[in-house]
Amino acid sequence: MRVQKSFRKGLAIALFILLIEPAGFCQTWRFAVVGDTHVGSSDTIAEMIPYLLADNIECLLIPGDLVEGVLSASGSAR
Repeated sequence: MRVQKSFRKGLAIALFILLIEPAGFCQTWRFAVVGDTHVGSSDTIAEMIPYLLADNIECLLIPGDLVEGVLSASGSAR
């Protein structure tokens, strides 16, 4: 219940800001989302960098799977 109230309040604030923001102050920006890279086992990111730079990406989001392998709940590698 408390989460729902917080979410609704945050959503209302975000919508209010969007509605009152004058169009002249809005700026566009470019971002990319890259996931499942497994950095330790491939050159995926190194291969992407020239394309990201050429596209003038201002923010790179990496939501997960940065490394190869996992640990079980007991701490042993699988």
